[in-house]
Amino acid sequence: MVIYQPLEDRVLINPIKKTEEEKTESGLISIAKKEVGEGIVHAVGNGRFATETGVFMDNVLRKGDLVLYGINGGMPLDVEDDSGKKVEMRLFRESDILGIIKKS
Repeated sequence: MVIYQPLEDRVLINPIKKTEEEKTESGLISIAKKEVGEGIVHAVGNGRFATETGVFMDNVLRKGDLVLYGINGGMPLDVEDDSGKKVEMRLFRESDILGIIKKS
């Protein structure tokens, strides 16, 4: 098993592939491309030093968080997941993540 540890404020995201078709209220299948994707945080770096202040800033995200990200952002990587299969994940800076999804 390979362990991936991003450096500084980088975050490794496992994208969630949506396979279901979306339909409009009238029953038509929507082919509009989405600008954001959802994914699960696979690994997180330690944080970074703010160059303006010299203060160390911890990352907000944690492994297992469900997040939103821009689908054209990040760097695609072929990574071995927890079960040993190669999957495509994406490496982002934490500041490029759009938000955390919290379900109540």
